[in-house]
Amino acid sequence: MCAYSFTNLYEEEREQRLSLILNLLQHMGSSEDVSARIQADTDVRINEMKKAVQRNKEKVSDCCLERANIIAPRVKAHLTFVSF
Repeated sequence: MCAYSFTNLYEEEREQRLSLILNLLQHMGSSEDVSARIQADTDVRINEMKKAVQRNKEKVSDCCLERANIIAPRVKAHLTFVSF
């Protein structure tokens, strides 16, 4: 192959990549649009989480207190005390 054909192959590949990138950018929108959509989605999810915490806060604290009250201190039977 001569240099001319390598140049043509390079040009064709470059054009294909460029058209692919341009096509993706058209469908994706500008980076500001994408960033704004991500931020809005994040805000919605954070608000949903805050509401879930408020709804379940009392249930969770009651459950934790119940489990803490179940714990009874006791000495294990296999422990022996050594006097010095």
